[in-house]
Amino acid sequence: MKKFSLMMLSICFCAIFVQGQTIPSYFRINSFGKMYLGDLWIGQDQDNVLSGSVFGPNNPWKGGAKLAFGDFGRQANDGWNVFIGEYGDPDGRDDKLWLHGKWGIYLTTGGQGQIPAAYCNSTSSVVGDFYFSKNIWANDFKKYSDIRFKKNVRDIERPLSKILSLNGHAYDYDDQIRMDALIERHLQQTEMSYMDGDEYDDSGKNEPILPEVNKKHIGFIAQELQKVFPDLVSEDDLGFLSIDYIGLIPVIVEAMKEQQIQIEHLQSMLYGRELEREFENPLKNSSFDENSTQDTEARLFQNIPNPFSSNTEIHFEIPQNVITAKLLIHDMQGTEIKSYTINTRGAGNIIIQGSELKAGMYMYTLLVNNTVIDTKKMILTK
Repeated sequence: MKKFSLMMLSICFCAIFVQGQTIPSYFRINSFGKMYLGDLWIGQDQDNVLSGSVFGPNNPWKGGAKLAFGDFGRQANDGWNVFIGEYGDPDGRDDKLWLHGKWGIYLTTGGQGQIPAAYCNSTSSVVGDFYFSKNIWANDFKKYSDIRFKKNVRDIERPLSKILSLNGHAYDYDDQIRMDALIERHLQQTEMSYMDGDEYDDSGKNEPILPEVNKKHIGFIAQELQKVFPDLVSEDDLGFLSIDYIGLIPVIVEAMKEQQIQIEHLQSMLYGRELEREFENPLKNSSFDENSTQDTEARLFQNIPNPFSSNTEIHFEIPQNVITAKLLIHDMQGTEIKSYTINTRGAGNIIIQGSELKAGMYMYTLLVNNTVIDTKKMILTK
């Protein structure tokens, strides 16, 4: 404490007297023990909150202060090495923290600063990636996807076959191997000396206490996914692989669209074959006879044509003793789209106008005396 007091007195003395001449004091300690550095502003900290202040050149509130560590360098020689300060402009729009490291920034935790919680390494021309060795919790996450950032936009080739070649896994996650490599590099780069004077060793005395990392996860193996989607796998500065899971979303979307096309094609083929069997010659087919009025059972037939793009015709047979009959059309979500009251008894038909419906698949149902007789599918293409 005595050494510190003598040092402060020496700094004050040097700041006030230079070669026997008095100059404005840019370092002061007031009666409360607060330290002030820079061009002082009288109106600062009137509530007596701070332990000290560093003032900058920006008027009127002396913002823009920067406190450098080590050799700051010259701007002409690509200087501005390491400092912490207030980010702003000469007009006084400050009040933003400025944390600057010419070649990167490290945030560490642990009793002796031996655990890099987050860091980035940069060069004079490349901004380095930020690495986090801790979990990140947030309300939301946004990823830039503006068309102005994209060149050579093209379709995804064979999305379904690629998705089908992937294997999902359930596993216990443990990144201790990377944490060990990160701490080892960190200690070598900083040449850290510990308070007890011992160097870092494997005896466990200086080993940091890390949180439990064995957690249940579901995901992909980076080395496996890299064979199918190499652009979605990246290697970090320690040689470990990561996956861009968000990048898989558009591939899954395109794969679902491709699969849906295949499903609709197969359904069309199936309905076409049913149509050929039932209506290859409707007048000779015993299942449908326009002159028949003797049947005692109601019947519903497949629409002709199916699929259709303009109009389609639905045939049915209603016994003479039926009280009420309706034809209902629903979409695939079960919502009723159309309802037709059938007054005809015997053989009859209803023409469906394609212009009244959206393209897609529909279900049509024959309802007789409030009883469902049959339900069939039809496809409208446009």
